[in-house]
Amino acid sequence: MKSEMNSTPLLSVCICTWNRSQSLSRTLNSLVKAAVQFDCKWELIVVNNNSTDDTDKVVQSFEDRLPIKVIHEKNSGLANARNAAVDAATGEYIVWTDDDVVVGVQWLNAYANGFRDHPEIALFGGPIKAMFDGVMPKWLADGWSSAHLPFCENDLGNREFALSANPVMLPYGANFAVRRLEQLRVQYNPELGAGPNNRYHGEETTVMVELLESGSKGIWLPTAVVEHMNGSDRMNLAYIKKYYIKSGQTQIRLEPKHEGLYVHRRPTWLWRMILETYCSYLWSRLRKSPAVWLKIYVKHAIALGKFYELGKTCAQPETKNK
Repeated sequence: MKSEMNSTPLLSVCICTWNRSQSLSRTLNSLVKAAVQFDCKWELIVVNNNSTDDTDKVVQSFEDRLPIKVIHEKNSGLANARNAAVDAATGEYIVWTDDDVVVGVQWLNAYANGFRDHPEIALFGGPIKAMFDGVMPKWLADGWSSAHLPFCENDLGNREFALSANPVMLPYGANFAVRRLEQLRVQYNPELGAGPNNRYHGEETTVMVELLESGSKGIWLPTAVVEHMNGSDRMNLAYIKKYYIKSGQTQIRLEPKHEGLYVHRRPTWLWRMILETYCSYLWSRLRKSPAVWLKIYVKHAIALGKFYELGKTCAQPETKNK
């Protein structure tokens, strides 16, 4: 471990935020509790990405309790905010979390121990437990295994293991860390990630994949736990549909070309998938459990996302019509 006498922080915790001052306050309060258990030098960077609420005031109220620094990034979008955080960070490791999480009391220690025990590792990640403000609807509870991704649940087990891009065994953006040396080599793509004008996921996933494919190693830290807070406004089908439509759009953005016969820029199999999943959803909604119809609903939303995205691009098929 690096001692407090070292001028270089062991880690830089980075949070990007946009108009979530109340939620951010809860996150910062959880970091205050975690800091009590932590005896290494660290810094906290909050990137205010064009917030119009009282975010700066909230951050200022924690200056006497946290080693906090606020950065203002005028270019909208999570990827731009992440890149600004990387530029400002000075820690040996950059630890990412979000403005709608509660970090565990041992969260900082879990990462610090991971850095100490695995000096050869560049990428780290830990579990995210989905929590809810209010009561989860019964249909969502019954069908949770089919539609949990929009609520940021990610638990890959209670043991350490090597992270992988194929098969996908990766952390989520609300709870991961990258050694600064490697992080400086890989920027976050402003065309991906949350933002007021962005329809794609995955700015953090593409960075993780690039790191692993370039030879860096990653590890899962099961004790580095955070809770992701979901408001009552998310516990509905409209929110789930919006999330998975964006997932479908992202898949086309990352891999726009597909083999087969095309009709109006879309492959015929996609037209068929949309029709089949929609009819199957309507039938199963009447006769099957939420675990069944939610799974079909998700497939339909992803197909719609691909359909919409292909209509907006000039992607050409691999095999031309004959």
